Amino acid sequence: MKYYKYCEPWGDKIITEDEILDEYWDEWTFKMTFSGQDERLITPENCIQDFITINWAFEIERPI
Repeated sequence: MKYYKYCEPWGDKIITEDEILDEYWDEWTFKMTFSGQDERLITPENCIQDFITINWAFEIERPI
């Protein structure tokens, strides 16, 4: 499992790929579909990559 860290107004947050998909997948797929994106681009991997890019997240080792 991969972990990512990013900054929110109230502090740093650590999130897993599964959590990214749980929190972001529905909204992301709606926006992708609504904007007319090719269905082949709507994948969990692309969703995670968009989340990483939008939030300036970076992969970290497993937190303690």
